[in-house]
Amino acid sequence: MEETEILQSQCWKKAIYCFGTAYIFECRARRLRLGLRIIEFLGIIVPLFVGGIVTTYGIQFKHIQAILLLGGIVALAQLFTSVWALVSKWDDEYSYAQESISANHDLSARYRRFGENPPPRLEDFRMEVRFLDAEDSRRFDRDYRHGISDQEKRKGMRAGLRSFGRECDGCKAIPKSMKPSQCPVCGDF
Repeated sequence: MEETEILQSQCWKKAIYCFGTAYIFECRARRLRLGLRIIEFLGIIVPLFVGGIVTTYGIQFKHIQAILLLGGIVALAQLFTSVWALVSKWDDEYSYAQESISANHDLSARYRRFGENPPPRLEDFRMEVRFLDAEDSRRFDRDYRHGISDQEKRKGMRAGLRSFGRECDGCKAIPKSMKPSQCPVCGDF
């Protein structure tokens, strides 16, 4: 195999890895966005609901005690969840996930371009890949500080292989869906 083909092969692998990392952070961002929206929704709807009932029916309403009790329980749950979100820095994690998604999709697309159509001169190809690898290495270091689990890695690998129509080194199959398999490389998540 000549050096250009080796570099192309490495670019394809890194395109898959970067795509998979973007997918991992997309999943995290969706989960965080939903959690943040639920907290915000409950923080508004519970007082509005209780206030609306009291305004409409007055404090003499026969079910007011039950409504206040239920509203208080939901408000406490919302309060505890809000504190947990603040302590866990969900806002920061969501912002970081958005940044990582964008950066990893960009890296994946650039690696893919080199995999499909490398520069004609080998020296130019080597240099471009070195610059791209340095950028990828910096992104990798930042991403892994956010604790990517082995399960997430396998899920990201499956997403990358599926998107690029590539065969898994473990099970020798091309994933057709995101349904987990028993493969230790692209499944078991």
